Amino acid sequence: MRGFKLAAIVGAIVMLALPISSKPADAVVYNLTLTSAGPPPNGTGILEVIDPPGGPLDVVVTPTAQVPVFSITIGSQVWDLTDDITLITFSFGNVININATTDDDGLLVLGSFGPLTYLYDIPQPASFGAGLITVTTRAVPEASTWFMILLGFAGVGFMAYRRSRTDQGVALAA
Repeated sequence: MRGFKLAAIVGAIVMLALPISSKPADAVVYNLTLTSAGPPPNGTGILEVIDPPGGPLDVVVTPTAQVPVFSITIGSQVWDLTDDITLITFSFGNVININATTDDDGLLVLGSFGPLTYLYDIPQPASFGAGLITVTTRAVPEASTWFMILLGFAGVGFMAYRRSRTDQGVALAA
């Protein structure tokens, strides 16, 4: 019984510790890594796409409704490009090109002079550069995955409970 209670407590703690997300289940989060062609600063970014296309070659034109989050950080400068996307090109569900530009606090242009490349200009302090973009998909567990984890905890707790009951029976018989 003690093992079952322990498993129930651990399961409750895990449930409370799970991140609660308002993102739809069909959202895919892409991590962007910006590698400067010259000296740093380099950068990182996050691109979230709701229900990305999965055909052999799919082009999403003006995808502002399908991109709730798109931000890029280079050095100390952060660009929010959510409203500045003009085109995202997918191939087999993978991002192969992003066209977006902004003039907020400088200039950042993606994919303008070749696939998965960028230009940036930061006016204060004066800094500019160009580079390549590497896109990787972030693994975000779905609700069914969390359910399977909890089911596993419950199974481990039940086995511990059964084992403790068997151990008590053997001790009484001896």
